[in-house]
Amino acid sequence: MGCDVATTGQDAFDEDMPVTGRAALWRVVFATMAAPGEILRRHAAALPAALALGVSASAFALFFAQTAIDLHRGQPWDGTALAGLGVLAASGALLGSAGVALLASIAWLLTRPFGGGASLAWTLRAFALAFSPTLIYGACGLIAQLALGWPAALAFGVTGYLWALGPLHAAISELSGGRAVVDAILTSVLGGLLLLAWAAIGLGTRPW
Repeated sequence: MGCDVATTGQDAFDEDMPVTGRAALWRVVFATMAAPGEILRRHAAALPAALALGVSASAFALFFAQTAIDLHRGQPWDGTALAGLGVLAASGALLGSAGVALLASIAWLLTRPFGGGASLAWTLRAFALAFSPTLIYGACGLIAQLALGWPAALAFGVTGYLWALGPLHAAISELSGGRAVVDAILTSVLGGLLLLAWAAIGLGTRPW
């Protein structure tokens, strides 16, 4: 006699995967919000690094664009203002790609003494995909800004960034072998550095 086993969200995710064994990027992005540790552990390595870094680059580009729009609220959008928006969005993309890759490399080096088995290649992908919530919130925030005129940098941008600390913690936990104190310290420090970079660049720079 067979017995029925309840299908978990991760099981359903795996059942719908293509035969190539690589899940679609959009599925990984949305699933990372719900089960970051398992999704990153099982699927990050299969994604090309360029696609993974594209997630974090797009996330920070939207975050910085929201900030620029909020800072310019109530003022006319002339050529100078649009150029400033582009500069801040490009700065966000650079932070979300090169900045995230740098922090991933630092985290990988710092956790080597703890015997984690994750490779540097996996670490780069996992850190980039950790900002999937930031990307989703960034897209929703931009829609809210353009369609409804809502301020979005704090309500959507910062909220999405803070949600990303969960997946970031899960990635760091893989590196450290699950050492809670190390995970908490590195997540706080590295996450804080990126938030400070946003404050310094996004809030401190007004090109127009």
